[in-house]
Amino acid sequence: MLQINVRWNGNRVKSPFHLLDPIVNIRVGAKILHECILSYPDDFIRGLGCYNAGKSKKPALEKIAYRYGNRVMSIYNNLTKKEDSSKWWIKI
Repeated sequence: MLQINVRWNGNRVKSPFHLLDPIVNIRVGAKILHECILSYPDDFIRGLGCYNAGKSKKPALEKIAYRYGNRVMSIYNNLTKKEDSSKWWIKI
């Protein structure tokens, strides 16, 4: 399940309780992430970070966005290494 801020994205569902349904939650989260990535076509890391920090141009939020985007990519890179991927949870 994805963390979805109801304050900013509550309008995407009829009730916040719908986000407790895993299918609804993942669809809404994927849609938000997709929109974020499209908002930064030349900066994938910032697109990932948009999911966490939004589209603000404020320097403090930009820093948070890049830190988040880089962390997501770091986790992804660790999970996709060719070594023993059956033990991926140990690296997190």
